[in-house]
Amino acid sequence: MVSVSLLLLTLSSGYSAVWQHRRTTGPVAGINQKVLALSSLFIALSAASQLLIGMQSEDLFTLRQMLENLAYFAGIPLIATAAVALSLEQTWSKPAWGRWLIGLFAFFELLRQMQYGAQYAQLIAAATAVALIYAAIRQQQPFNRPMLFSGSILIAAGLTAFGQGALLTQWQDTGLFSACLTLGIPLLFMGNRRT
Repeated sequence: MVSVSLLLLTLSSGYSAVWQHRRTTGPVAGINQKVLALSSLFIALSAASQLLIGMQSEDLFTLRQMLENLAYFAGIPLIATAAVALSLEQTWSKPAWGRWLIGLFAFFELLRQMQYGAQYAQLIAAATAVALIYAAIRQQQPFNRPMLFSGSILIAAGLTAFGQGALLTQWQDTGLFSACLTLGIPLLFMGNRRT
């Protein structure tokens, strides 16, 4: 079950990254759409590493952990931030996105060193869920709202109920988390398209 859900997540988020990158429009919303594509690529790489890399070698396992952290602690917040920016029709500059990404890395490392990694994962899950639902509510194009809202709810449910930052830790389930992201990411991206 977990292997199938990881394979589907790899395909879904990989395809969504390519689709989103090809649909980038103009300089105004283009950078936000590229951030969505890059974030989806982070998730695809993480799912592929979980699927392909076992415990064969310590170096490969470290690579797998790095890709998982990149997807969860950078990719997921970047998706939420880009979704909010697109819904509000705001554009961040490339340096602003770079600073935000560096800030996400710094927060992760600081809180990990302080032994607050689990709490930070829960904070990421809760904040991302709120941001995605806010983006769906604030969507300016009403015909996109149902897809964006559906994708946001699926991703928010996956993060808060089944992901590594699940608010109730006994519900953590990689298969269900991957299934929520598999369905939620394409819906979120289609809900953020511009016509």
